[in-house]
Amino acid sequence: MPVRDRLYISVHNRALLEKIDDILKPSHNNLERKEIFFIAMALGLDTPEEIKGKKDGLFLLKNLRDNEINLLNVCAWHHYHDVDILSDTNKVFDIAEQCANAGFKLIELAVKNHGESFIIKLMTDTQNRFK
Repeated sequence: MPVRDRLYISVHNRALLEKIDDILKPSHNNLERKEIFFIAMALGLDTPEEIKGKKDGLFLLKNLRDNEINLLNVCAWHHYHDVDILSDTNKVFDIAEQCANAGFKLIELAVKNHGESFIIKLMTDTQNRFK
């Protein structure tokens, strides 16, 4: 199987990302979608869910920094508990997408239950912690 060139999300999560963009535009102009992906991946780390339905490309892998690739590898190791899995980049990417898929569901539920202020607080807190 050839190595792919991008990470994917569900079409449903693409719509959620657009909503998050609209919520965050005034205060977080420099926040990239891949940062939101990594936050979702972390939130869904223990509950990965396969993406059902149509997938949509989110960002090209060539645009990842080394520390972001490391996060994908940590996610795969956490799930498989096997360092050898890291040599299968497609499995690494698959589990990262599945964790992000679960995380996007958590974000969507939190926004539904707590309003748009939840996403602003989450992104602000995350940016402040990891500057």
